[in-house]
Amino acid sequence: MHAWYFGHDFTFAVICFYQWFYVVDWWLFKVLCIGCMAFMVIEIFSLYQCVKNERQEVFGRFNEIGHYQPGMKFLAVFTLLGTCFTFAPRGIGFFATVVDPLNNPMFFVVGALCVVCSIRAIYLAWKLPALPEATTQQSASLDAPKPDATAVATE
Repeated sequence: MHAWYFGHDFTFAVICFYQWFYVVDWWLFKVLCIGCMAFMVIEIFSLYQCVKNERQEVFGRFNEIGHYQPGMKFLAVFTLLGTCFTFAPRGIGFFATVVDPLNNPMFFVVGALCVVCSIRAIYLAWKLPALPEATTQQSASLDAPKPDATAVATE
C-alpha cells in the first residue's frame, strides 16, 4: 500500500503541481499539494522501514511467496472500484467533476492505465495458488503462543 499511496501523492503533488498553483489557483488544492509532498517523504521512509524491519511480516516466509494471501482478492477488487471512481468522467467521478482542468484526455489516459493495472492485480489475485495445507499449519504453529511449562506440569 505504501507504493500505491506514493504513486497517488506523486501524481497529485508533482505531476499536477502546475494545475494546482497556476490553473486552478484555489488555496485548498495548494495546501493539499504541499501535504502530498510531505506524505511522499513519509511514504519513502515507510517503504524503507518496511523492507528493512518488517520483511518477514509483510512479504511472508520464503515458502509463502507466490501464494494467495488472505484479503488479497478483496483488496484488488476494492482498488479497481476506487480507481474507476477516481478517474471516471464528469458527473460520475469525483475529481473530474470538482476540478475542471482534470476533465481532459490526458487525465483519462492515466486513468485507463491505472484501471489496466488494477485489473491485472485482480487477475493475479485469482491466479495465485493457495498456500499448501502443511505450510498453513506450520505458519500457525510458529505464530501461536508457546504454552507455559508450569501450566502443563500442573495438569
